[in-house]
Amino acid sequence: MGHLRHRGSLTVLARRAAARHAVAPWPGSGERPARLASRPAASGIPERRRRALNSDRYYAILTTVLSSYDLAAIMARLDAREAALDLLTQERQAAVAAILRAPAGPLGTAHDPLAGGREPGEAELLLIRRAEHPADPWSGHMALPGGRREPADESLLATAIRETREEVGIDLAAHGTLLARLPEVPAVARGRRAGMIVAPFVFALRSTPELTLSDEVAEALWTPLGPLARGERTSRYAYTHEGNVLQLPCLLVDERVVWGLTYLMLKQLFEVLHR
Repeated sequence: MGHLRHRGSLTVLARRAAARHAVAPWPGSGERPARLASRPAASGIPERRRRALNSDRYYAILTTVLSSYDLAAIMARLDAREAALDLLTQERQAAVAAILRAPAGPLGTAHDPLAGGREPGEAELLLIRRAEHPADPWSGHMALPGGRREPADESLLATAIRETREEVGIDLAAHGTLLARLPEVPAVARGRRAGMIVAPFVFALRSTPELTLSDEVAEALWTPLGPLARGERTSRYAYTHEGNVLQLPCLLVDERVVWGLTYLMLKQLFEVLHR
């Protein structure tokens, strides 16, 4: 994998971040509860308002679990995770890359988290919008860079690195640090299993090269991770399936809607950060 650097090379930075963003213990035994208890219903409070109150309480607790979403704090949180092996499966396989960077500097270049010299800001996540194509079941969707595994790919990690280089011009082997591999997600297209699993990998960039988009990508953008992880951009997307309108969870990024597979994979990342 060339110069792909793993978590060990940034251990000192991660440990400093862990000390700076100490995790508050959970009440009682010190362990996180399986789920948050709902607030008892109060007479005269509409159901929608009660849900909002519970949601506010939920994200307030998450803030105590991870007090900052700067890149060093995220790297510290993911430092203890072990990379899983590729699954033995007859299903087709694909891989995507959730790419994080420190916030852009005055000239638009990401600040190197190893350089120091200024207060860290919240990490940014790279999202793409897939080009419109009638044969693509995810045509026009917001997504993470990635694609299907090819016979020449020695692993799904290699798939994520190759696809990212082809789609947006970022060489993760040269510029990235592998932080984590998240659980595989079964691909669903138009409400049905697509016979493919998708492996998400999380990377941190040490530097941000200029993006070069392939014809499979309509646009690419960097967006702050914190508002997404804290639930500040959570909404509902009305999806029509076989004549029924389904209200599906989504994330709003400006006027763009992140839903479906990408939403599920980002939710996995947020859950890992909030453990």
